[in-house]
Amino acid sequence: MKRSAKLTATPVETAPEPLMAATEEDVIWCYRSILGRNPESAEVVRERVADTKNLGSLVLSFIGSDEFKKKPPDFRSLVLSFVGSEVFKTRPPLDESTNGADFPSDLFDHDWYADGFRLSPDLPGETRRTLTVQHYLEYGSRERRDPNPLFDAKWYAAKFDLPADVDPLVHYAQHEKNGGVSPNPSWESASHNLLNPPPPLSRVLRHYPLLRKPTYIVGLFGTGRAYISDLLVNSDVGIPFAYYFRDALPIYNGATPFIFSGHVTSSHVSAGCSGPDVAHQLFNLAAARRINLIFIYRHPLDSLLLNWSWFRYLHQHKLSFGSMAASGYYSYEELLRILNENIYEFSLFCGGSKDFARILTGSDINPTFLSLLEFIHETEIFVGNPNVHSFRFEDFLTDGTREVTRLVSILAPDLTPKLDNVPIPRSRSNRYQLAKQHVPSFRALMASMPTDLMRRIEALGYAT
Repeated sequence: MKRSAKLTATPVETAPEPLMAATEEDVIWCYRSILGRNPESAEVVRERVADTKNLGSLVLSFIGSDEFKKKPPDFRSLVLSFVGSEVFKTRPPLDESTNGADFPSDLFDHDWYADGFRLSPDLPGETRRTLTVQHYLEYGSRERRDPNPLFDAKWYAAKFDLPADVDPLVHYAQHEKNGGVSPNPSWESASHNLLNPPPPLSRVLRHYPLLRKPTYIVGLFGTGRAYISDLLVNSDVGIPFAYYFRDALPIYNGATPFIFSGHVTSSHVSAGCSGPDVAHQLFNLAAARRINLIFIYRHPLDSLLLNWSWFRYLHQHKLSFGSMAASGYYSYEELLRILNENIYEFSLFCGGSKDFARILTGSDINPTFLSLLEFIHETEIFVGNPNVHSFRFEDFLTDGTREVTRLVSILAPDLTPKLDNVPIPRSRSNRYQLAKQHVPSFRALMASMPTDLMRRIEALGYAT
């Protein structure tokens, strides 16, 4: 039984003026020390004072300005190395309270949050800490920025319908002991499906086995990655991992062994996937041995059949684009019939043409999916990277115990996995072979594909 989301939302204001009010002299100091120039006029200085709550807000507005960001890196580092101590050492310490409710410092990850708005890592620790909390209390809470890697602030605020002046993190801290709250959807799912009660979030954030490191589980859209996520969140295999898991791909530079998961591409743009900029950052972290990077892949033709039928299914049933890909498969018989009747549309999809969506919807809806050639290329990049642990989705169907053992050995070298009830993937592989056998037009389409394309699929370990 799911817990009710009707919890009292305690109004929370931002910090009750923890720093001294800014003066005209402070504004001039910021222009000269942070931007390296004088203000345009006395009127500009007076406007800055009127628009600024306190000195901390003033400093944040200057170091977050486009003008400062365009300064040379050496200049920015020099400024950031001293500006925080000049501002905060001579003024009252930050009051981490919100309308009478103590700010849950043990749930706030200063380094994570600082990375989010690119605060220089060269800042002294105390200055960095003060600036991050100040920014969160004045801006981040209302903007629903995530205060730590596991806390999905937008999801949490929407789930409990929190007003803009209620801090999601403070609300969570107020209700955590009584249950009924979760920091993200995967945590909520695990708390419903696993016998083990969820640990305090602070313990997960601060205490962890030293032999483990952060892990990213990624795949292209339609490769079966969701099965691995479900395995780690909702089955006995996931008991040691479920509360470290988040279905998102933030770039995390810390050491806590969180498990992030999502779709990503390394060279091309695709609907439902994070882009190449994320992939390249993950490749760099993996090469530096700071993270485990796991890639899930499956037969490219199977994935394209899944993605094409998924889009058709969503359009037919008027579902949102965020629905699970596995829900997009019709029954085998219906899939074969629809494929036979719409082989031209599927051929356009395989070729990367955007016209397939126009034919299907009769509108200018134009999502970008990977073509067959792009899908193969993306898979080759990940599988060929020596710093990536690659798993074929089909191998979980043929020998799930072996593959789960290998997966756990990467996630937690200190653990012996529990393999009594390893769930079998619900999605069936080799649907393309059924189509080849029963749909003559599909068989003809495959026969018309370039020989080199088929050889590249075979090089990935698949029959054509």
